[in-house]
Amino acid sequence: MDASVAGVLGAIVGAIGGLGGGWISVNGQKRYQREQLLEDRFRRVHDARIEAYATYVSAVRALNGVLWKLFDEMTAPMTSPDAWQECLFEMHQAWVDLSASASRVCMIGPSKVAIEAELLHDAMRAWHVLCAEWARDSIQAGSVQGDKQAQFREAADAKRLQISVFQGTARQALRTDV
Repeated sequence: MDASVAGVLGAIVGAIGGLGGGWISVNGQKRYQREQLLEDRFRRVHDARIEAYATYVSAVRALNGVLWKLFDEMTAPMTSPDAWQECLFEMHQAWVDLSASASRVCMIGPSKVAIEAELLHDAMRAWHVLCAEWARDSIQAGSVQGDKQAQFREAADAKRLQISVFQGTARQALRTDV
C-alpha cells in the first residue's frame, strides 16, 4: 500500500469519524432539547395547576362566607328583605366566580382532581340552591319562610367533607403531600 492510498483511507476514516461524532452530537442535542421542552411544559402545567386550585379553593371560601352571611341575616331577630336581596346578589356573584374557577380546575386536571372538583362544586350547588330558594321565598313573603336551619347545616357539613377531599387530591396531584 502506497502512501497516497493510506492518505485517502485515513481521510475516509477521519470523515466517517467526524460524521459519526457530528451525528452523535446532533442527536444528543435534540434529546436534550426535547427533555428541556418537556420539563418546561411540566413546570408551566404545575404552576397553572397551583394557581387554578388556589383560586378554586378561594372561590369556595368566598361563597361559603356569603352563604353564612345570608344565614345570619335570615336568622337575626331584626332583619329585612332588603338585606336578603343584597345577600342574594352577593351569592350570585360568588357562584359565578366559583363556577368559572371550577371549570378551570376541571380543564387543567388531572382527572382525579377534576372529579373531586366536580363533587365539591355539586355540594356547593346544593347548598347555594337551598339558600337561594329560602331567601327568594322569604323575600316574596316579606318574612322568613320555614325553618331551614337544619338543612342549611347539613349542606354546610357536606361541603366541608368535599373540600377536604378536594384539597387532599390536589396535594397528591401537585406532589406536595409528602
